[in-house]
Amino acid sequence: MSPSTQQTRTLDYGSPCNRSQLGRIVRRCGRLLLVALIAAVAWTLLVKRSYHAAMCKTCGYQYSSDDISFAAIVVRRRICGTYISPCQSYAEALGKPCPHADMVSLLTHRAWGLWLYELGDGWPHWLQSDDLPDENELSAVRRLAAAEPDLAETYYHRVIENRDYDYYRQLRHRANVESGDATVAPSSRPHP
Repeated sequence: MSPSTQQTRTLDYGSPCNRSQLGRIVRRCGRLLLVALIAAVAWTLLVKRSYHAAMCKTCGYQYSSDDISFAAIVVRRRICGTYISPCQSYAEALGKPCPHADMVSLLTHRAWGLWLYELGDGWPHWLQSDDLPDENELSAVRRLAAAEPDLAETYYHRVIENRDYDYYRQLRHRANVESGDATVAPSSRPHP
């Protein structure tokens, strides 16, 4: 190889024209990486998945939900599970359901950008009794309401509005006696 050929190659690779092409490629890659980084940060900050548990402090109704939001606007809400308490079952049987005006909501956990998890308040340990009234008991409550026309209003006023759970337990005991299942005393019933 002659020295002039070797010098031509060196000049060829080190020419300002080739360095500017390499610089353009690096700048393009840098821009693409910057755009990807901005998109990832924006996605993480704008998209959020939250898991909530809520309970009505008045009647004991509970539900849990899974929400996906974009820029703080909920775009999808899925109710994962509901629990209707015995107190709420009685109110519905009497035709005066609880309006759930005193709901307490806890954030159990959330995922920013659907991948960066943050723990919230944790899962609540609320009462979930298996002591739901059966259809015989609810029928007995309806018969008691037919015999006493002001029973629904009294129940709503005392239990739903004023949280008089002793009245609920007494009514439940009366309904159990009416339906023929008076095996549990009114004082041993749990909070609705």
